[in-house]
Amino acid sequence: MELVGREREHAALRDAIATAAGGDGVILLVAGEGGVGKTALVESALAEDGGLVLRGAADQRAVRPYAPIVAALRAYQRAVPDGLGGSGPLSEHLALILPELGAPAPDTDQATLFEAIGNLLEQIARRDPTVVFLDDLQWADDATAELLLHLDRTLKTAPMLLLGAYRSDEVSRGHPLRRVRSELRRRRRLQELMVEPLGPAETTQLAARVLWGTAGSTLARTLYDRTQGVPFFIEELAIALATAGRWRRQRAPWSSGPRRPSRCPTPSRRPCCCVRSGCRRPGATPLDRDVEPGLSAGDELDDHLLQIIGCAELGRPDKPGSSRQQSSP
Repeated sequence: MELVGREREHAALRDAIATAAGGDGVILLVAGEGGVGKTALVESALAEDGGLVLRGAADQRAVRPYAPIVAALRAYQRAVPDGLGGSGPLSEHLALILPELGAPAPDTDQATLFEAIGNLLEQIARRDPTVVFLDDLQWADDATAELLLHLDRTLKTAPMLLLGAYRSDEVSRGHPLRRVRSELRRRRRLQELMVEPLGPAETTQLAARVLWGTAGSTLARTLYDRTQGVPFFIEELAIALATAGRWRRQRAPWSSGPRRPSRCPTPSRRPCCCVRSGCRRPGATPLDRDVEPGLSAGDELDDHLLQIIGCAELGRPDKPGSSRQQSSP
């Protein structure tokens, strides 16, 4: 399904994939705050390409050296049994990070390991143009950051695109990714795609897609004010309001009434995820059905939203489920 308001970013990703497939390997960093839709955007572009994709992600709960790359290599091993033997005489050094390959070479150091990984990825890409997608790099360790800089040199002439997505609001001063960006900039190799929140019109369009209908002007303004255009929050808030039974779908727009839509999806049960952290809370505004289709007459919007959220504090979302077409941190 086409994403809302991401035409420019989608085109940039498609161009990067095509350029890499032609033999000009590059690292492209995809940045944006949590919930803005980075993963969904990347996956949408990759689905259209149809080429070989190796996926890995850093994990906040278990930070391990080279974890995203290890996950990507294991994905290739599952898809192509014995495929990790393509590193030639350096293959035995890969056992340092992939114990299932056997005992590691006794003299493996970081430089040799980097060479083995780079050589393997290059061999994979020579067989089939490849995208390596490493997600959640805001949780990456120092070793992974150093490896990325090595791969930037190794894969310059290989048909491989290395995509790295990260939450820009979680990369503080001194973070390993800061060093990666600075060094790539020094090499004049920094390519970065910023994914911004949606604007008011795009927020309304996404909410309408979730609700299978249209939202009136007051509700549209409230959705944007509460979510500040972050797709994850737009979807969660729209679904929560719909499944609370505040809408009745008639011919065209949503109108007020107690019945819930028959086809509305189930909202996330994670607490504190429906309203963007830090959004302001204007005074509650009584709504009349003649003014705003979508809520019953006399409802106070603030109280209704807070009851649906079911908690007093506002928080950051976890990774959204794969069923969502637009949002992802």
